[in-house]
Amino acid sequence: MKKTYLLLTLFACSFVGLRGQSFSAFVSKNKVALDETFQVSFKLENAQSQGLEYPAFEGFQVLGGPNTSTSMQFINGTTTQSVTYSFYLRPRKEGKITIGPATVVINNQKISSQPITIEVGPAGSQNASSGGNGTEAQRRDESLEEQLKGYLFLRALVSDREIYMGEQITVTYKLYERIRALNLVPEEPPKYEGFWVENIDLKGAPAQAEVIDGIQYQTRVIKKDILFPQRAGKLTIDPMVLSCVVQVQTQPRQRRNIFDSFFESYENYPYTFSNAPVPIQVNVLPAANQPGDFSGMVGVLDMEVTVDKTEVKTGDPVTFRVKYSGQGNIKNIHEPRLDFPPDFDVFDPKVDESVSKSSGVVSGKRSFDYLVVPRNPGNYKLPVVSFSYFDPQKKDYVTRRSPEFTLNVTGEAQRPEVSTSNLSKEDMELIGQDIRYIHPDETHLRKSGVSFSASLPFFALYLLPGLLFAALIFVRQNQRRAAADVEGTRRKKAIQMAQKRLTAGKKFLQTGDEKGFYKEITRAIYGYVSDKLSISQSELTRDTIREKLLAGNVPDALTNQLTDLLDTSEMALFAPTAAAGGMQGTYDQALKVITDIEGFTGK
Repeated sequence: MKKTYLLLTLFACSFVGLRGQSFSAFVSKNKVALDETFQVSFKLENAQSQGLEYPAFEGFQVLGGPNTSTSMQFINGTTTQSVTYSFYLRPRKEGKITIGPATVVINNQKISSQPITIEVGPAGSQNASSGGNGTEAQRRDESLEEQLKGYLFLRALVSDREIYMGEQITVTYKLYERIRALNLVPEEPPKYEGFWVENIDLKGAPAQAEVIDGIQYQTRVIKKDILFPQRAGKLTIDPMVLSCVVQVQTQPRQRRNIFDSFFESYENYPYTFSNAPVPIQVNVLPAANQPGDFSGMVGVLDMEVTVDKTEVKTGDPVTFRVKYSGQGNIKNIHEPRLDFPPDFDVFDPKVDESVSKSSGVVSGKRSFDYLVVPRNPGNYKLPVVSFSYFDPQKKDYVTRRSPEFTLNVTGEAQRPEVSTSNLSKEDMELIGQDIRYIHPDETHLRKSGVSFSASLPFFALYLLPGLLFAALIFVRQNQRRAAADVEGTRRKKAIQMAQKRLTAGKKFLQTGDEKGFYKEITRAIYGYVSDKLSISQSELTRDTIREKLLAGNVPDALTNQLTDLLDTSEMALFAPTAAAGGMQGTYDQALKVITDIEGFTGK
């Protein structure tokens, strides 16, 4: 009968990226039987051996050693050299026996390894079956599963177990191996119920050696995430379940001859394992001293408000920037509410965002650039920006306030340019104004003896005034209906008006007049949506345009193209270099977007 046991393969220790010198000890097993042999090793890294002294190994029989092995590794620009001294020991008695520390002198300093405690059981206890119930195969699998727990396992390591709501923590899933895991597959990903999750790209994290309870493992990080709790209370990070195949070695119970070791056989054993669930205590944010403008942000943050100029002329653009930076859920910082002077033209802000997770925490910046255009001269106070957040390190609220900027505007007052789309006299087509009366041919011959009153021309002339009168009434009614239905007329002529303005814009394109070009493009877009969607000038906002387009079954992607085109044209009107693709690209995009929308809204 054969017995199955694990093929114990201890990986070479690399300590990837470790700089400096170290001296450590580890064993192949920390639980052995009285008649069982195990290995103890002492490892010296990046140092020359001077005055190395081994422990006395009291309570153990030394069967062999010291055996010496050396290694050198070069990973990510770091070289690691190591020498390992190994002994084979067998315990002399049962109970807990401690292997004392070894010592070595490095740079004239005496360094000791850590002591290791070995738990010794009765003779044959390591090979005993797990119980008398079940078949031999079941007992074998149960024993194998129990052994594997010490050779291959997963841990979920969190940066903190008690946090505030909205405070970020990092969870790292580390795999510990003393036997090779083949075909490692995540069967069930961890469940983060109650958390906002940001994944970290590991990009081939290197393996490292780690000693736990005197046992050396090869470790590697297989998953790393950043979590933001969304509610208070006791939350649990559910386990991650992995499956793999491990190789176990089979050999005869008794060796028949000295060549038996050359005929060892292996089998693949499927193994499924998981980490333990991790409880997280999430505390509510304190209600005391909570600022009125607090919006829920938690972290270590800063705010900076800048103005690119403080003296301008009427009609010149000014950039008002609000920038947030630091550690926290940067993506959750919303656009600030600002009250600019009423006679300023204020455009929707340009949002710039940069987020980094490389250091294991979410950090970065998020800025809002407002383009404002003063229309009247004077001294104006720009809005003061206030931003409050909770700092978990200080366990208190922090408020940042910007300085008050004054804008000095000179020049003549200007009226805001409005995209007009009223119908002009030239655009109205009146039907039937120029009517040519029918004149009979005077040279027409008729039969002799037939009077003119009985002829066909007489009846035609007799009925003609009535027909003309009826036609005139019909035309007048159509004119009245057309005049009454201004919106209908505007909708029908929306594409024609847009094409006229695009044609005007193309002339500016050909002459290189960027300001004139973007002005006509902006008028063409606003004029088209105003006419086509029957939106008055006072209600011509981005939200209204989007709402009307979606109600008209225009796809959301096409609606986004229109709003992006408006942003590009308006920004380029004041900062032409900001337009990507140049005037030709903007013209082509405007023509395509208007044509596509016309296809959905109909004529």
